[in-house]
Amino acid sequence: MPNKTASKYSLQICNYAIAREWHPTKNGNLTPRDVTVGSNRKVWWLCSIGHEWTATVNDRGHGNGCPYCSNRKASDENSQQTVSPAWVKESPPAKN
Repeated sequence: MPNKTASKYSLQICNYAIAREWHPTKNGNLTPRDVTVGSNRKVWWLCSIGHEWTATVNDRGHGNGCPYCSNRKASDENSQQTVSPAWVKESPPAKN
């Protein structure tokens, strides 16, 4: 018998907009119906332009979207190499 409490508060029911970004293949058999909005389970997401990342369901519920689209992580579209190739060429190499 399904857990009615869990299904009532599932991501699929409570936040369909976020559920639409659920990665279709990287979460195994887990679906947006199987997790609640406040879950700390880390899962895979896929934004509308194709970026993939992991985040907890709870983080997504607090408004944290794609880290690449929001420029919190570098991607091919927003990396310093792409945005300012001349600056990268002139910059001294990092000292490690």
